[in-house]
Amino acid sequence: MRPSESLRSVGLLTLPLTSAAVVLIGQTSGTGALTGTVTDPSNAVIANATVTVTSNDTNQTRTTNTGTDGSYRFTLLPPGNYRVTFSATGFKLSEVPSVAVNVTETPVLDRKLEVGTQTEQVVVEAQTEALQTSTSSLGTTIESKDVLGLPLSTRNFTQIVGLPLE
Repeated sequence: MRPSESLRSVGLLTLPLTSAAVVLIGQTSGTGALTGTVTDPSNAVIANATVTVTSNDTNQTRTTNTGTDGSYRFTLLPPGNYRVTFSATGFKLSEVPSVAVNVTETPVLDRKLEVGTQTEQVVVEAQTEALQTSTSSLGTTIESKDVLGLPLSTRNFTQIVGLPLE
């Protein structure tokens, strides 16, 4: 086998691994993400709309702008409930008061903004999809009562240190 053929083989083998790594960026085993698209009433995407997530538990805020395709993405969000606010010039402010982000999940929250002035506000109370279709990753939230009921066969507490608690 010539050296150029050997390099091509290595490149073909690492391509799937690199692609898989790109998909996993944005969340860890202890965090989740939130994504979606912002559109106008005619379903045209709104570029450069401001999207803000605020934790209902800690009041921490993160802000991003939509891309040219109207999409946004928040990565590495600790699990919890978040208030999401959407705003853009020439459109009414829209707010979703509670979106649940769980460990290793990426809820999709698409929003359609109504035409109006920036001083108007629309509060939408809706749930995100129960079935996650954006990734094939699996995850669950373990509550403290479940952890307390776990048997420790070796009496070593480090067996459960890595488990997320609420």
